[in-house]
Amino acid sequence: MKQTILFSKMHGAGNDYIYVNTLLYNLDDPSKLARLWSDRHKGIGSDGLVLIGRSPIPEADFSQGAQSPFFSYSSLGVSSPTLCHWTRS
Repeated sequence: MKQTILFSKMHGAGNDYIYVNTLLYNLDDPSKLARLWSDRHKGIGSDGLVLIGRSPIPEADFSQGAQSPFFSYSSLGVSSPTLCHWTRS
């Protein structure tokens, strides 16, 4: 089944990442999607996928994790945290 997923692509300091709000979309296999979407010839093209989701810490608004097409999942990512700033409305 195909699904439309809205995303943002941000870049800075020579890196670019695809951001997806996982509060809105359930991604069954983020590792596979990171490989497909990060391909610069057949996909969106990026250095990785950043997943914004619910935080397990009550004081935090969101959690952020990065999935690289080349490496395993990371709770902080490589340079992706410097690209994202969320505010509470």
